[in-house]
Amino acid sequence: MPYVGIDIGGTFIDLVCLDDDGSIRIAKLPSTLDTRVLADAVAGLGVAPAELRLLAIGTTTGTNALIERKGARTALITTRGFRDVLELRRTNKGDLYDLQWDPPPPLIPRADRLEIGERISWRGEVLEPLAVDEVDRLVRIIVKRGIEAVALVFLHSYVDGRHERQLRDLLHARLPAVDISISCEILPMYREFERSTTVAANAYLAPVMRRWFAGLRADLAARGFTGEPLVMQSNGGLASMYGAAEIPAKLIRSGPSAGAVALEGLARQLDQPNIIGLDIGGTSADVALVWQGRSKLSDRNDPEWGLPVVLPSLDIVSIGAGGGSIAHIDDGGALRVGPESAGSNPGPACYGRGGLRATSTDAQLVLGRLEAELVGGELAIDRGLAERAIQTEIAGPLGMETVAAAAGILRILTDTMMRAVRLVTIERGYDPRDFMLCGFGGGGPMYAVDIARELSIPRVVVPRFPGVFSAYGLLQADVVYDAMQTVLREVEPTEVAEIEETLARLERTVLAQYERDGTPASRIRFRRIAEMLYSK
Repeated sequence: MPYVGIDIGGTFIDLVCLDDDGSIRIAKLPSTLDTRVLADAVAGLGVAPAELRLLAIGTTTGTNALIERKGARTALITTRGFRDVLELRRTNKGDLYDLQWDPPPPLIPRADRLEIGERISWRGEVLEPLAVDEVDRLVRIIVKRGIEAVALVFLHSYVDGRHERQLRDLLHARLPAVDISISCEILPMYREFERSTTVAANAYLAPVMRRWFAGLRADLAARGFTGEPLVMQSNGGLASMYGAAEIPAKLIRSGPSAGAVALEGLARQLDQPNIIGLDIGGTSADVALVWQGRSKLSDRNDPEWGLPVVLPSLDIVSIGAGGGSIAHIDDGGALRVGPESAGSNPGPACYGRGGLRATSTDAQLVLGRLEAELVGGELAIDRGLAERAIQTEIAGPLGMETVAAAAGILRILTDTMMRAVRLVTIERGYDPRDFMLCGFGGGGPMYAVDIARELSIPRVVVPRFPGVFSAYGLLQADVVYDAMQTVLREVEPTEVAEIEETLARLERTVLAQYERDGTPASRIRFRRIAEMLYSK
């Protein structure tokens, strides 16, 4: 019975089918959110959906919805006096030296950030009961504004979430169609700003992701698939689609995490414990680090400035640099590349789909690093169109030869990618000379040698199927569920029993998720992680 992995990127959808005999079939098609196309693509691999043993999916749907602000209209309800936490953020800025820099607007505008009377102290004492008499006012506002999702974030609810649960139940009874996310279940952690942004992001994504999951499940079922699709999470583990729909904020790094998992597998195959992964797609470049055979784990990721999502995530740096990155001349007359991308439609000029702007893929073709005859398949590329775009958009205005302009485009993009590699190595205390560099994705192999030369990385490796490497990683991942809890206690011998009880409760929470999936307890392994501060 076959295993299929589907990685949905910003430009292409990559598919890998692994059969019982070890044979591999691959496919690639332009990216789309149409779930019918995905179901058809599985059948296009020569696989009957009813025969699938495993279907694993990595997706950028959540990330794109956040960055492009295409999620649900969302309201935040918080303790009176704290509606502006999302806007106050932290005392930093996105560009230190730009005096005119303006931060991006909060995910939820101020008009949709509502307050209610209630207060619980950091010790769990009820200082002010929930103002139940204010619920009618909140319901009227939510209905009048067409709110699809609500984020409930009360002060210190990580200690005691009774008020959040009480208000959720009251709202559900009156507004059953509205999706409600509560912080005491999604992120029971101190730090009000980060908790607020995480729960707001989850609520913002929930209706979008659940509709998409429902559509995909229905389309697959219509073609005979009776199993439960698995979805890659930011933590590098798979979850059932039902589990993923509960906290969709855990999927923000879904696609790149699959590449990091594949990188771990490659490290084991090559007996090379230290590898840097350079995953270059059509829209972005993702850099991951495997140290001593394991990917680095982080407690947060930032889809954009001022929007931290504090949930377990593999430590991956993403930048707007890929095969579709558009070259342009800025107002000062300097050549720039990205972060805007041509995507898959119309795509680079050489695709012949109506794109007129010069991209990095066009530059690779002009310099002879990409041979039209070798691309094959359904995608035909035209060198003449690439030359025309670079000449018209870049070379002509700058008074350069077309080849020189193409080389300049790639030099700028290579420098951008090299800074991302430095960020995950040198700036975090690792020497890149101790690593091997793996280039994958549609463009990774074309840039890996130049970057390795600049950073004195001694070896470069390219997987056999680099363009679908992340999709292959989906077939190597374990099913992983996690839970966390802030405990404000000094760790003294007398407190050990309480800490153990908290950990046991978290394990029961995770175990219930596995039981819902039908996973036997004998196959489950727990990993405990503690983040602690010195008390004095």
